[in-house]
Amino acid sequence: MLLILFPRLSNGNVLWTCDNCGTTAEVLCPETNAVALYCVCTEKTRPRCNDRWYNDNLYFQRIPLEIRLRGNKFLRELHNKDNGLI
Repeated sequence: MLLILFPRLSNGNVLWTCDNCGTTAEVLCPETNAVALYCVCTEKTRPRCNDRWYNDNLYFQRIPLEIRLRGNKFLRELHNKDNGLI
């Protein structure tokens, strides 16, 4: 699978560029350089390969199962606390 990594700017943002029309945007995304944004040129998320990385759940699956489960437990506890369930 192809994955496009965009350059990180000196301010920490990622410089995204549409692979179809060349439109650019700065994206705050501290954990990865592989971003995919909606572009009006095709009315789809660009680049398509990076869209698959997120929407086909490949990004999530690269995290080891034990860490995902720990994160899910943390999020459940946080949700319960925020909603007065704890």
